[in-house]
Amino acid sequence: MYNFIPLLVGLAHDCKQTLRVYDFSSKSERLATDIEKREYSSLKTQAIPSQIAERRVVEGVRHTKTENNFAWVENENPDIYLGFSPPQRLNAYVDGEIYHCAHLECLRRRSLYGPQLWWSNDGAEIYFHHRDGWNASETGIYAWSPVTDNLRTVYKSQDSWLADCSIVKKSLVCLHENLKAPRKIVSISLENGSLKTLYDPNPELANRHFSKIEKLEWEDRFGGPTHGFLVYPIDYDPDQTYPLVFVTYTSRRFLRGGVGDEYPIHPLAAEGFFVLSHHRPFNQDILMKEKDSMKALFENLHWRKSVLSSQEIIVKLLGDRGLIDIDRVALTGLSEGAAQVFFALIHSDKFAAFISSGGSVSPGAFYRANRSVRNLQSSWLRGAPDDPNSYWSDIAIENNADKINSPLLMNVLDMEAIGAIQHAGYLQEADKPVEMYIFPDAHHIKWRPDQRLAIYRRNIQWLKFWLQDAEVDDPVSPGQYDRWRAMRANHCANMKARGKNFPTYCAAVPAE
Repeated sequence: MYNFIPLLVGLAHDCKQTLRVYDFSSKSERLATDIEKREYSSLKTQAIPSQIAERRVVEGVRHTKTENNFAWVENENPDIYLGFSPPQRLNAYVDGEIYHCAHLECLRRRSLYGPQLWWSNDGAEIYFHHRDGWNASETGIYAWSPVTDNLRTVYKSQDSWLADCSIVKKSLVCLHENLKAPRKIVSISLENGSLKTLYDPNPELANRHFSKIEKLEWEDRFGGPTHGFLVYPIDYDPDQTYPLVFVTYTSRRFLRGGVGDEYPIHPLAAEGFFVLSHHRPFNQDILMKEKDSMKALFENLHWRKSVLSSQEIIVKLLGDRGLIDIDRVALTGLSEGAAQVFFALIHSDKFAAFISSGGSVSPGAFYRANRSVRNLQSSWLRGAPDDPNSYWSDIAIENNADKINSPLLMNVLDMEAIGAIQHAGYLQEADKPVEMYIFPDAHHIKWRPDQRLAIYRRNIQWLKFWLQDAEVDDPVSPGQYDRWRAMRANHCANMKARGKNFPTYCAAVPAE
């Protein structure tokens, strides 16, 4: 048995995409032959009639019911929508005629999972997946009949996530998650939308008590839609206010620990925190229309400012509702979430503590990278670090260590440690509270169970220390609290000497 593996090494090495064949019996792989390459191409695309091919650039995979009937999505208007994520409309070619779905639900954004189209067994309807609602935070399955242009709703959910669906008789069989249930295999009736569990690998979680979850919808300061799911403390008392922890940077599946799964949401709620699983805002107009979308998103650091404003706005709204103590808020994140952490470290005074899973962009990392990466970063950030007109002076720790007024914990994999060590060094030299741990044999998404457990425990203990003035009996590492108490005392003394606002956690520092 063979499996085809498309391998893309990337621009950093000036390599081209290659196709390799994996043999499951011998557990070996090799380059695909020319015949196997043609076989693989035939799996991905089908020859389509000339009247379709001559229209516009057809996006994604062509989906076919019969040799003569096709369904596809295409750019709504390629003369206007030049960006990475243009609006794409569903179309069909049936018995020599082209049909356009005029319904709003048939207009979708580009997806990493492809168009996700399926024909009904009788060929009368096309089923498709669509992200609905505010900030595309809801899931819908629809059925469209091309000949009659009739559209019906098959399935709708505000908190479900579906992937890898296939038609099986009169049902759609998919991977499914929601906010309180991890991935399982389900079937969705294509007639009435009823959902049935076929296989649940975690049946014991069905009896687990989770705390209340509230969906929040709001705008960033530019008017961009953003949303999140607020998880209440397990024993919530409306007469109290609680600390808040942000977990970033997308929120559409089971609430585990954010992107990278290092910030366990439900365990944090069990420890007396409000936890906001935050889905970052995006300027959809830029993503749709700008040919170089990333460059446009970074113009005047719009993307960074958009995300930070979204976070600061919801902190005020939750404070106004009397739910949280606005002086006890923490921000966490991995990868893009770590970049958000470092931007907020420099530009915001709304957070009492931070945790970063990795470092952020820095002049040092820029000059260690190859030319392709340097060119890309220069394009986004309007020049190299030594360019006085670039954005580097606004985002690099090296230029802004003196502005940082909150403690930072860093969990870093060994391959990314060089840049992170520089960040920690600059902060230490500026006498800022920082602690860093390096995890060997890890990946960008850390995979080893022992490392994950240590990160979960230390992150919770760090947040309890700074936001709740609490210590546990079984710290992750020896001497942990001795270091943290000394760090807190030194930091609070520095804040007082600089005339800065006295942070809430400084009240726990013993008087001299």
